[in-house]
Amino acid sequence: MIGIWIDFGTPEYDEILALRYTVLRAPLDLEYSVGELRLEYKNLHLGLYDEQHRLLATAMLVPSMTESAAEMRQVAVLPVAQSKGVGRFLVEQFEQKARHLGFAKIRLAARDTAVPFYEKLGYEADGEAYKKIGINHLDMQKKIALAQIEDAISR
Repeated sequence: MIGIWIDFGTPEYDEILALRYTVLRAPLDLEYSVGELRLEYKNLHLGLYDEQHRLLATAMLVPSMTESAAEMRQVAVLPVAQSKGVGRFLVEQFEQKARHLGFAKIRLAARDTAVPFYEKLGYEADGEAYKKIGINHLDMQKKIALAQIEDAISR
């Protein structure tokens, strides 16, 4: 597998949108709005591909405006690629890029079904569960980079 950071507005970006729609939106009968997508130009888009250059998974890195955190959004893994290490590899690639860009923390809003997955990867709850688009969600976060190393040494 290989992780590739994809530019907004390219054919690869369109492929990411199609995957996100199939996995995240279509089951909830939700569409994208033009205004919503227009805001994505300033974010970073990760595509995870197999050896035949087939898109398996995607995630979007959104820099936080209020803290040194990267937000992980729109995480989608093809159903046939789930439970095969693809999601873990995707998150590792995401964390590596966020660390390289100088972020100290990653924040995300996990659907209730994804909470155990993120907990296994070291993410912790940040608040109480809430409903969003009719699904239970939990805000989660993970310290990365130097802050994570310092915490491990102090234990």
